[in-house]
Amino acid sequence: MEPGLAAAVLGKCGLFGSLDQEGLDGLALASAEVRLVRGQRLYDVGDPADSAYVVASGAVRIVLGGGKDETTLGVVRPFESFGEIAFLDGGPRAAAAEAIADTVVLGIPRAAGLGLVAGHEGYAEALLGAIGRVVRRHAGDTVECLFLDLEGRVARLLLMLASAHDEPRDGDTLDLGRSQGEIGSMVHGSRQRVNQVLAGLEALGCIRREGGALVLTDVALLRRRSEV
Repeated sequence: MEPGLAAAVLGKCGLFGSLDQEGLDGLALASAEVRLVRGQRLYDVGDPADSAYVVASGAVRIVLGGGKDETTLGVVRPFESFGEIAFLDGGPRAAAAEAIADTVVLGIPRAAGLGLVAGHEGYAEALLGAIGRVVRRHAGDTVECLFLDLEGRVARLLLMLASAHDEPRDGDTLDLGRSQGEIGSMVHGSRQRVNQVLAGLEALGCIRREGGALVLTDVALLRRRSEV
């Protein structure tokens, strides 16, 4: 990615938006472009947290657990960041990151992120504020994952997938391109139970199934069902 384009992407991200152009240009030069295909993991639980990332295009889901115990914690969209805790301690990853579409991300090395604190007045406060918002968001996501039933988790996942490009609206179509078993792995549920839940959401009028796609027919109701 051209440095100017990378700087523009970073400038739209809340984690770096307070930087001046000089800071963005320097960060763009230090960043590394990573291209992922759908289903490819950028990092896994326990991997060294040596970089934070910004989504340039596509979408990434943050995953807790693995196998049958896997749950999608959140979905990160273009110009949003993830893996920011790497800037604090560089310890092992507590969750995995996986592309849910063909995706391009910019990796910001921890050393470059910490260098911003020393070289740009006021950025330390902005960085801590941004990371604080991330921690609160993930804490809320974790609470939802713990207390939502399977139908609520499926509704929440559908909204997250629909909002990977924009705010979900009635009439949006999700060309899932994945099996119900794969959806089940994202929400910690079996294929059979996910099929039952989708049928129930369809009976409620939240969605309509059309072949391998889902149409959102009542986003407001789907959102209420996704809340604790």
